[in-house]
Amino acid sequence: MKIGETNVPGIVPPPRPRQSWRTLFFDDWLSICLTIVSVLIIAMVLTSLSPRFWGARLAVLWVGGILLMLLLMGGGYFGLGRVPTSQWGGLPVILMLAVLSLGIGFPIAILLALGRRGSLPVTRAICTFIIELVRGLPLVGLLFVAAILLPLFLPPDWTIDKLFRTLVALTIFSSAYLAKGGMTMVVVAHEMGFAKEVADRVVYMEAGEIVETAPPDVFFRTQKDGRTRRFLSRILT
Repeated sequence: MKIGETNVPGIVPPPRPRQSWRTLFFDDWLSICLTIVSVLIIAMVLTSLSPRFWGARLAVLWVGGILLMLLLMGGGYFGLGRVPTSQWGGLPVILMLAVLSLGIGFPIAILLALGRRGSLPVTRAICTFIIELVRGLPLVGLLFVAAILLPLFLPPDWTIDKLFRTLVALTIFSSAYLAKGGMTMVVVAHEMGFAKEVADRVVYMEAGEIVETAPPDVFFRTQKDGRTRRFLSRILT
C-alpha cells in the first residue's frame, strides 16, 4: 500500500499538498538574497582595502550596494513578502550594522577629534565630554538603552525602528572610540593657520620628498632647511 492510500471504506485520504516550481523557487529565493547580501558586503569591504579603487566610483558602488542590500532584505517584490526589520537577523544584519556604523561614525569621529583639539573652550569641553562619556559605557549598555529603555521614555504613539536604534548606538560607540583611540588623520593643505592649530606634527614635502618634519611650535619658529623657510616666507607673507 502506498503512502496516502487507505483501505478503510468511507474514508477519503487528504490530498497531497502540491508545490509548484514557483513555490519552491521563492522559498529558496530568500536564502539566495541573504547569501547575496553577505557576499556583496564582504566583496565591497575587500575592494575598499586597495587604494587603487578609491574614488568616486567606489563611493557610488557603496551607495548602490547598500540600497540593494536593503531591497533584498526588505522584500516586497518578485513575489516575496514584505519582511519587517524586526524579523531581520543572521550574518547579513551583523555585517550591515558593522559596515554602516563604522562608515557613518568615521566622519563624526573626525569632527569630535577636531573639536576636542580646537581652540574654542566650549566646543572642546563638549567634544571631550561626549567622547569620555561614551568610552566609559560598555557597548552592551548602549545597546540595552537603545533597544529596551528608549521606547519606555517615548510617547505611546511614537515608534522608532529597533534596527535604526541599534545602528545609532553602534555609530555613537564607534565614533567615540575612533576619535580617541589612536586615530591618525593626514591633512594636505597650504593653510598654515589651520595646520598650526590642529596638527600634532607638520610634514613639509617638496617634489615628493620629505624636507622637514617637526611639531607645529618648532616648525613655525625655527626651520632647519632653507626650502622650508622659503616656502613659509611665501605663504605667511
